[in-house]
Amino acid sequence: MIKQLLLGGLASFFVFTTVGQDRFLDEVFTDSQVQIDKNITYGINVDFLRSNTSGANVIADLTALKTAQALGQAFPPEYFNPTDPSTDLKLADLKMDLYYPKTSVDTMMARPVIVLVHTGSFLPPILNGQATGSKEDSSIVENARQWARKGFVAATINYRGGWLPLSDTAAVRRGTLLNAVYRAIHDTKQAVRVLKQTTNQGDPYGIDTDRFALYGQGTGGYITLAYTTLDKAEEISLPKFISPLSGNSYIDTNQVGNFDGYDPAGVPTLSLYLDTFDFSNSVVASVNSGGAFADISWLEAGDAAVITVMCVRDPFAPFDSGTVIVPTTGEDVVDVNGPNTYIPKANSLGVNDAFYNVSFTDDYTARARSLYGSTVDYIFEAPEDKLTISANGDGIFPIMKPLATNFDENQGSPWDWWSLSDLTAAINAYNAATGSSIDPNAFNNDELKGNPEGNNPNHGRAYIDTIQNYVNPRLMRVMQIGNWEALSINSIRKNDLFKMYPNPAEDIVVIESKGKVLEEVVIMDISGKVVNREQTWNQTMAIDVKDLKSGVYFVKVRSNEEEFVEKLIIQ
Repeated sequence: MIKQLLLGGLASFFVFTTVGQDRFLDEVFTDSQVQIDKNITYGINVDFLRSNTSGANVIADLTALKTAQALGQAFPPEYFNPTDPSTDLKLADLKMDLYYPKTSVDTMMARPVIVLVHTGSFLPPILNGQATGSKEDSSIVENARQWARKGFVAATINYRGGWLPLSDTAAVRRGTLLNAVYRAIHDTKQAVRVLKQTTNQGDPYGIDTDRFALYGQGTGGYITLAYTTLDKAEEISLPKFISPLSGNSYIDTNQVGNFDGYDPAGVPTLSLYLDTFDFSNSVVASVNSGGAFADISWLEAGDAAVITVMCVRDPFAPFDSGTVIVPTTGEDVVDVNGPNTYIPKANSLGVNDAFYNVSFTDDYTARARSLYGSTVDYIFEAPEDKLTISANGDGIFPIMKPLATNFDENQGSPWDWWSLSDLTAAINAYNAATGSSIDPNAFNNDELKGNPEGNNPNHGRAYIDTIQNYVNPRLMRVMQIGNWEALSINSIRKNDLFKMYPNPAEDIVVIESKGKVLEEVVIMDISGKVVNREQTWNQTMAIDVKDLKSGVYFVKVRSNEEEFVEKLIIQ
């Protein structure tokens, strides 16, 4: 018996699986059907982590690099060697990994893209005091694999780090961190542009240039939120972004490039990105698990949609408004705004209209909405020991982890995991390279204080399931992909009014309505593309399907606000 999908505010992973695989919600491809291309260079730029930007040779180095670039020459190898003393500037060769359905099994050639930006506090793993911090992080790879199996193209990127977390001066910590964020935005924009440009270079990945989204995890959340909103000079000239040491903005676009990472007209900067692309770096959605807005005033009407999954009691990034505390040192850095403030603003501006207050009926939405307006115990001492989750929080999935006795043992990233063997190998390599003597077991135990299940892959995957199942229906609505229209009906109707036969079908399929006049029947392929649309004012409709290729389709029937979707198999 063919199971039927009843429409009515549907965003449910569970509801859709009752009728079969639904691309972008369900995994419609297997691991063997997913292509993984590793370590693709998407950009080369100044590596601030390894450069001596106050050195005497900086101007000469920059001139040599810009000249080589203008002449179309390769950058000399000494700029990539951090131990070569002949240059003050060093270069980072920035890599991405791509995960996407193989074209041999997927006929959809305009596929939406998600660019994944990892955590790491803008320093490499181990140096940052964490087991995570690269595109190889288990949670980043798992999310990318899941999105690829669901029919997306997923790109995981490394980006430049480098700042001074150990400085005794708050202004130095703040300024160098803000510049690290700014450079990471440039790198992410470069990755987006490079991916879009491939559509004019043979389109090897089958990319839809109009349907890009970002996913930032932890530190990556700060990057993706700023990517879609930081676009005006006055936004980096707010009082908290003015250095008390210079009286100017911490971010000097005449030194580090404009908002897209390019040189301002006639001004050579410490950025090597060139404006040579046929596409912009625009995206339609910013998704984050962890992270915050550097300033909520950046968020304006017309910006990309915002979707957030976050631990309410994250000790390092505020759920409401507060101060960033970097795990590397535990020092305060800058005041920021969390999802309890920016999601309600996004909703009020219409930024999230594509999914705001849609009557989703899945368990994930129900859980999130059950927490809106509730007051919970918080991580600070009285009188700040309570926090009320916004009643206008549609677009946040608040994760409630137990309140820890010690502040920094509250959990902020339960989706992360790592193996002790991999961590041990990484620490041994770090010790050999730096002369350090970090004990892998002690390091691991320290990491487990803030993530007790950090060595448990199943625990991490359970939270990634939450991320995927909360985020994907909303991405479908924003991107208008797959069966996205089925997510917009506002009430559930029993499906005892319609009948479709034969199923499977070869030539003709008949739709019958019991008592109501049929208005429209739409047939969609598995990618969500409409392949047939019929309108009528009868109670019975016979549709010619003999020209459709064999395979799985979805038939959506509408009659006086009654709707349902049923899977149709064409033989």
